[in-house]
Amino acid sequence: MQGQATLVDRFNSWLQSNRFNLPSCPISHQENWSVAEHVVEFHQYQGGFSSVGSVYPAVMIICEDCGYTMFINAAIAGLV
Repeated sequence: MQGQATLVDRFNSWLQSNRFNLPSCPISHQENWSVAEHVVEFHQYQGGFSSVGSVYPAVMIICEDCGYTMFINAAIAGLV
């Protein structure tokens, strides 16, 4: 769909509008991040694998040097 901002664009806009900066990677100490093009979900642990319980949407930010991954809550960032 042309004309619609991608999740990456919307995430970067959220970072800029809040004057947030991504930190250096705690593993590689580099600042070479990529943002995943989709939202992932964390499910509440219920003592086994289940689709019951709370779901937490997140954006993955991945270090291109070592693969370290951090997550930003997509609902708080206004992305879902």
